[in-house]
Amino acid sequence: MSVEDTLAVAGRLLGGKRVLKSELKSPQDVIGVVRRGLPYASMVSLSEQLETPVIEISRILGLVVRTLNRRKKSAKPLTEGESERLMRLARVVARATEVLGDKATALRWMRAKNRALDGSPPISMMDVDVGAQLVEQLLGRIEYGVYG
Repeated sequence: MSVEDTLAVAGRLLGGKRVLKSELKSPQDVIGVVRRGLPYASMVSLSEQLETPVIEISRILGLVVRTLNRRKKSAKPLTEGESERLMRLARVVARATEVLGDKATALRWMRAKNRALDGSPPISMMDVDVGAQLVEQLLGRIEYGVYG
């Protein structure tokens, strides 16, 4: 699948056009929504899609729960940095879904300890860009049959 396809899947994980007020069809679309700040509802949507509580999503991404609760009450969007981390998680889950065939398999893989990541589950790497890149490289190796 193309980058655009992965971004479209990530957009749906984050609530789609209903929540984001636009579709993610290109990297430029992603840049725009991240810079504006994702709405709190996008975190709720991703939480539901991943079958993981919002508090756990915030912990995975290194986001302060109290700050998120204030944003929820005030309807303020996430900051650019918070939005970037949330988008990163959605993008990597979308990519894992594409490579592994379905969302359930992708979620199991994201949560399982992985030797290639020194025993860490891929989802635990999502708080840091380099960690996400390692997971994406690993997915690329799986896609091309290089992962042993």
